[in-house]
Amino acid sequence: MATIVSRSALADHLSLIAIPLEGLSLQRTPGLLWPEGQVRTPMTAAFAAIVRRVAKSMAEN
Repeated sequence: MATIVSRSALADHLSLIAIPLEGLSLQRTPGLLWPEGQVRTPMTAAFAAIVRRVAKSMAEN
């Protein structure tokens, strides 16, 4: 299986190798991840709201 991730995502996975994709311009869709079934705390929900607001503001500019 393969995926496209930032190089920094490989930092803790020494058994994986990166194959550079030369000459491509990629657009990323950011996301927030947490374990399935885990209840989001008020602090987590507030952080997610801030991230959404900043991302929306950056997309509009």
